[in-house]
Amino acid sequence: MGFAIYKRTGPEGLAEFCNSVAVPGDGDSFAFATDPKAGKLAAIAHTHPDNSDHPNGHLFSQNDVAMSKQLSLPSYIADVASGDVKRFDPATSKTDRSGGLRGGATARGTVVGNIQSRREALAAAYDLHTPTKPTP
Repeated sequence: MGFAIYKRTGPEGLAEFCNSVAVPGDGDSFAFATDPKAGKLAAIAHTHPDNSDHPNGHLFSQNDVAMSKQLSLPSYIADVASGDVKRFDPATSKTDRSGGLRGGATARGTVVGNIQSRREALAAAYDLHTPTKPTP
């Protein structure tokens, strides 16, 4: 599952972030179309599956690192196995060639959050966008 993250200026002049519709991947890749009207492309994000076919799912893959560098944008992954959300910044994050095939670089990234389940993530997102009512 992958999507684009956009940055735009909100009605009060403050920065806002939004994302494109999430698109399912097909194993080792995903694609999405960007929408210039949504704002400036600020980052890319996707999930890494929790299965034995991807023993290095906790790492940014060679393709992840290459795309982030090509776009000069941060990349985020959600490691489904651990729930960790990680960030790779092509300007500052370290890469490692020992985990890659054919000399390509992988990266551990920096943990920036943890999502234990999709339900918790959706509940948290709902809570952030729902005004709270004062208790009597």
